[in-house]
Amino acid sequence: MNNILAELQQKATELSPEDRSRFALFLIQSLEVTDEGEVEEAWRIEAERRLSEIESGKARLVPGDEVFANIRRQLR
Repeated sequence: MNNILAELQQKATELSPEDRSRFALFLIQSLEVTDEGEVEEAWRIEAERRLSEIESGKARLVPGDEVFANIRRQLR
């Protein structure tokens, strides 16, 4: 194992759970190769598409309570 990796692992165990969580998130995000601008634009386009479907009546809206009740029934 790389000495730097071993040292990082040791130091990470000394962090508080909250700081370890932040560090883990940092590491995961550092692996992502997508451009955040592209992702944000894709989500903006998707949100506009969904809103358009709602406004036009094309989308069928289901209350959250109903969704979870259906899921519970299916899991039984």
